[in-house]
Amino acid sequence: MSIITENVDVETKSFTANAWNSIKEFKDKYCPDGTTCDNILSFALVIGCFVFMYIAMKPIFYGPFGY
Repeated sequence: MSIITENVDVETKSFTANAWNSIKEFKDKYCPDGTTCDNILSFALVIGCFVFMYIAMKPIFYGPFGY
């Protein structure tokens, strides 16, 4: 299932093909109904949004106001 440890035959399989197969295997193994993966992805995107909002707002709060 690992992209790195698999032998890659350059003529028949590319890195992207191995990556796509690994994603499909992960999805088949851990998300058979599809809802679990959707929930995990949504939660990760919300957390990422808050992290990037914090990074973007940090200069405003710590710069001119000196907190």
